Amino acid sequence: MLAQILWLGEKIAEITCPTLYFEEASSINFSRSLKYGFECLWTGILFRLARWNLVTPAFLPKTSSGSAPMPSPHSQSPLPG
Repeated sequence: MLAQILWLGEKIAEITCPTLYFEEASSINFSRSLKYGFECLWTGILFRLARWNLVTPAFLPKTSSGSAPMPSPHSQSPLPG
């Protein structure tokens, strides 16, 4: 979802939410967290390749020109290009 927001040049903000962390609340084990981490890395790699117009991932909206949309003026993406 964050990659799609950046792709569209939208601003990302944080809304705080009180949260409690305790042993019984955690449902993710090491293998699931490892899989999640690698999927996040893969998403980042595909995002960068799409910015360079080398791939067209299905999870990123297509534009009429077929290339990455220009960031909006209010966007402050941590990822250059």
